[in-house]
Amino acid sequence: MDCGIRLMDGARSTLMVQVWSTLEAELWGALEGLRPAWETGLARVILVNNVAVVQMVNGEDRKLHHELVVRVKNMHRRTWEVKVQHVYREGNAVAVHMAALARGYGMDLQIYRSPPVELMKLVTE
Repeated sequence: MDCGIRLMDGARSTLMVQVWSTLEAELWGALEGLRPAWETGLARVILVNNVAVVQMVNGEDRKLHHELVVRVKNMHRRTWEVKVQHVYREGNAVAVHMAALARGYGMDLQIYRSPPVELMKLVTE
């Protein structure tokens, strides 16, 4: 499967990436999601991703040298607490709601210091 992603924010130039699989897209998303979390000084992060990415990042497979996996693992090993876990899409109402909110923002990066009001009910359940 061939797909592409476009990541951008107001402080950095647009990053155009052509990826050759959905797995690579997920890895780019993990890397580009961790980067602003680190830059804003967050001490604890939960990275939710698909099963394959979770296994790659949490695993110790020395044979796996995909550059993106190495970069995500390097972010993970910094002096902060990063929990990498899988949550089934059907059971992740927060991610579904955040994706719906993101449709209204176009391609701009949105960083929330606290959950949006619309999510408070989901977060406290």
